[in-house]
Amino acid sequence: MTGSLIQGIHHYCIGLSYLCAFLLELARLIWPGRGWRVAGLAFGTAGVFAHSAYLLFNQPTGGGSDDIGDVSWVVPTVTLRYPANMPGGPGHNWANGIAMATPIAHKGVVAGAKVQAMTMLDILTRPALVDSAWSFFKNVQTKDVKYEPLIRPEDQPATELNTEILARYRPEMKKYYYDPTKYKTYLEQLGITYPTVRKPDGSCGTQQPGKVIP
Repeated sequence: MTGSLIQGIHHYCIGLSYLCAFLLELARLIWPGRGWRVAGLAFGTAGVFAHSAYLLFNQPTGGGSDDIGDVSWVVPTVTLRYPANMPGGPGHNWANGIAMATPIAHKGVVAGAKVQAMTMLDILTRPALVDSAWSFFKNVQTKDVKYEPLIRPEDQPATELNTEILARYRPEMKKYYYDPTKYKTYLEQLGITYPTVRKPDGSCGTQQPGKVIP
C-alpha cells in the first residue's frame, strides 16, 4: 500500500508542497509571530520527501531513437546506453558527431562494448535467462497489446529516389570514411590534435601537462 502510494506521487504534489511552503514563509514576513514557520517547514519537508520519492520511483526511461521498432515486437529486445557523447548537445549534428570521435568518448564505447559482450555471454550460456526473457515478452509485454506492422512484405525501400544524389556525392564522402587500418582514431585521420585549447594568440594548440604544443 505504501509503495503504491509513493509511486503515485505526481510532480503536482511536489510543486504544491513547495508553493504552500513559500506562501507560508511570505505570510510569516507579513504577519510575524503567528506560527507560520512551523507550518512552512512542514510543507517544505513534504515537498522534499515528495520530490525524493518521485525521483526514486520514477526513473527516466527515455533516450535516443533507434531502428529496432518492428524487431522489438517480434523477439525480446534489450537496449544498452552508455556515456560516449556530450550531454545536451544538438542531436544529428556535426558537434555531436565529432564529440563521439574523441578519445574520452572511446572510453565510454569500450565500457559499453564490455557490458554488451558480457550480456551476450550470459544469453549464450544461461538458457534459463532466455526462457525468462521469452516468458516476460509473451506474458507481460505483448499479452494485451498486439502489433500490426504498417509495412507489407512486398514493400521495398524507394532507393531509386536517391540514386542520382548518391552517385554525385559518394566519391566525396569516401574521402572521409574512417580507415582503422591506418589511424588509431578518426581525429588522427582528420589531422586534428586532441584536446585542443586556445593559445594566447587565439590559435589552437594541444594541451599537455605544463605546456601548450602548437
